[in-house]
Order: sequence, then structure tokens, then C-alpha cells
Amino acid sequence: WSRDIEAHETVIEAAVVNPVTVVSNGSLFADGLVAFGGTVADTAVLFVQTDGTLRATRTLIKSLSDSGESYGVLTDYYVALELIDVVIEMDGSQTAHGVFMDDHGTLTARRLQVTGHDVQKFFAGIVTAFSASTVIEKSEIRGNALERQVGIGLYKSQAIVRNTQVGLGLPNEEGYGILDQAGTLSVSDSTIEVAGSYEEANGVYLSGTHDATLTRNVIRVGSLSDFSLGWLVGVGAEYADWVFLSDNVIATGNSAVSNFGFITSAYSESPGEVVLVNNVIATGFAGSINGAVRVENSTYFIAQNTLAAGPGQESTGAGLDVRELIGPPRSFVNNVAISSMSEANFPLTFEHTGQPDLQTVLGNALYAISPTCLLETEDDCVSTVNEVNACEWSSCAQSSDNISAKPGFAAADDYHLAAGSPLIDAGIDPTSLAPEEALEALGYDIDGDARPQGAGWDIGADEYIPAR
Repeated sequence: WSRDIEAHETVIEAAVVNPVTVVSNGSLFADGLVAFGGTVADTAVLFVQTDGTLRATRTLIKSLSDSGESYGVLTDYYVALELIDVVIEMDGSQTAHGVFMDDHGTLTARRLQVTGHDVQKFFAGIVTAFSASTVIEKSEIRGNALERQVGIGLYKSQAIVRNTQVGLGLPNEEGYGILDQAGTLSVSDSTIEVAGSYEEANGVYLSGTHDATLTRNVIRVGSLSDFSLGWLVGVGAEYADWVFLSDNVIATGNSAVSNFGFITSAYSESPGEVVLVNNVIATGFAGSINGAVRVENSTYFIAQNTLAAGPGQESTGAGLDVRELIGPPRSFVNNVAISSMSEANFPLTFEHTGQPDLQTVLGNALYAISPTCLLETEDDCVSTVNEVNACEWSSCAQSSDNISAKPGFAAADDYHLAAGSPLIDAGIDPTSLAPEEALEALGYDIDGDARPQGAGWDIGADEYIPAR
């Protein structure tokens, strides 16, 4: 199908399970097609069988089914999909998948729009499994489901997501903007927004991911104007091997239970690696535990971040739990770590520290109003910045040049540094401590401005520029 789609409309509509089918080893190039699924249950508007090829451009795919499983595009094994300027509408379905690509296929989606509003049970915008190549760029996925919703779901796939918007709304029991399981993932220059939930809402969740890189994204979970009954997690990683985050803004709203901007955990016998550079991570209120960053059972390099935890029963700017791992010193450098007034209030904590001489804490701003401890370990409650810098607390390898002062941000919701901020030129040169993968990101701030400016390195995600 290829012609003047403005002057001539071609519509395929059929009350059958699969109105358009590409047979095994077949191929279809559709340009300007309008395809409607029938009202029957368990339907796929476009179905591509094993070893088939589908290239669709300027195409509208719409499901009319309100029962059973509904798919915009469904594939068998070893299928090649290319979707350019395609719109998939799954609104009102019972269980809806915009694109579901089964084992060992390849997907290229450019300017793809998937909607799944008012879905009765489960909505997924794009799902791939065992994909050797999934590329999603300049696309948009929006929907809401009463039960579970996933913007992009990836299983043992190699995926790149660029310049893409994911928005998942109320009401829902469980939501994931992007869910990766045991794959490799790169997400850049994208916006991911997930409404609060009854159980758990996640912006990006990595489960067993081998390699994840997130750069220059805006990730928002929940709302500051109301409360989520479930957990809120900006970015979560469970048993991930390598997680690299730079230049992201991650914000969570208010939760009646726990609230984390970034949280990761791993097996003690197979620890992960975490690198965080130039991120702004802020959380709202939590009825229970509240942490801007929590790292469990992983080695880490955390530098030049602004970490602000909201109030809760326990508020922690950065909680680092290494579960007695043996390994090189971990580095926490040039960060702003802020906790809020709570029953327990810690800008920085170290738990299960294990061997001595493990932690390097240099050039940070640790701040809270009336903190329980400025820095806490399982053996020590360090109350003053002089004690922090003395490095006499358990597991300290090196600690100096840390300060405790009100950061001096531009505004309450603007984490750029204002003129006169004590964080300006107060950091250290972090490059000698950094893994090779972090060196490039250390040379600029979250806005792309070069570091350092002026007499030295600034603390936090922003490097102050007087002209701005």
C-alpha cells in the first residue's frame, strides 16, 4: 500500500481474530493503511508469523475488542518489524498490548504512538522478548489500566530507547514506565512519567539487567499534590550487573509507604556496579522509609549528584548498604546529600560495612535541619562535619573536604546554585577516583556546562556560571 493517503483512504476492517496476517516467510510493506480489529476476543489487528517481515509507515492500527487479549501488532518468532509514523490505539480493551514481539525478532520504531486509555486490566505499550535489536526513538506511549501497566517491557533483549515519552496514568495497582529483565538497555533524552499506584509504581525498573545506561532523562513517579498508596521508585535495580546514570532528573511524589529516587540490590556473591554522576534525585513525603539514593550490595562511584530526600519516618539523602562485601574502596564525592525533618534523619548512612577502610567520602555537602546523625554507620553516629572529616568512623578509608551548610539553591524546586552558595568551588577533583566509564561525564554538569568553572569544582549536579 503506497499512495496519496490524504486523497485516498484504504481501510481494512474484519470481524475475525486477525484482520491482517503476514504468513511465515512472507513480507508486507504497508503505507497509509488503516486497519481495524474486530470486536471478537483475543484478536491481533496485524499478525506476523514466523520469519515474516512487516514494514509499516503512516499507518493507523486500532483495536475494537473490549474482551480477552488484544494486540495492535503481534508476532511469532524471528520476525523483523519496522514501524515508522504508526499510530496504535488500544483504548478500552480488556487486556491490551500495542506491540508484542515474540522470541528473537528485531524492532525499529520511529515516531510510533501507542495509546491504551481506560484499559480494564493490563496495558503494555511495547513488549519484546529475546530481541537481538530493539530501537525505539521519537515515540510516545500513553495509557492507564485498572490493574497492571507497562510502557515498555523488555525480556532478555538488547534495547535502545531515545527521545521517547512514556506516560502512565491513574488508576492502577502496579506500574512500570520501562521494565527490563535480564537484558541490556540504553535510555537517553526521554521523559518517563508514571502515576502513583495502590501497590508499586516505578519509572524504570531493572531486574537482572546485564548493562543499563540512563542519560539525560526526566523520570517522574507519583505526584506531590496527592498520595500514592503504594511504593514509589524512580529507578530501581534488582540483581543488575552494571548500572550507569548520568545527567538525569529523577523525582518522586508522596507515598503512604516507602519512597526511593534510586534503589538497587544484588546478591552478595555476585555484587553489581553502580555509577551515578550529575543526577538530581529528589523524593516527596513517605509514610515509612524515604531515601533519595539507596545502594545495597553493590560497589559504587557516586559523584556530583544532588540528592534530596523528603520527610518520612526515616529520611536519608544517601543510604549505602554494602553487606560486608570485599573489594576496593567505594567513592562518594562532590555530592549534595540532604535529608528532611523526620523521626530519624540522616544525610548519609553506611550499613553492614564489613571490612575496614572501605568508604571514601570527599568534598560533599551533608545537610539537614536537626539531623539525628550527619553520618551514621552501624557503629557510629557522627554529629559534626569535623568528625566526618576526621575519618575515625567505622569503615572509613578517606574523608576530607566535606562541609555542612545550607546549599543555597536558586529556588525551592530549582537545584541550580545561586550566587553566594557555599557549594561553589568547594568540591575536589574527582577524576583520580573515577572508573574510566565516568570520566567524560565528570567533565561537565547536568546542563552540559564544562567543569570546573572558576577556582574549583562545585558540589552537586550544577556547576555555577556567573553569567547565567
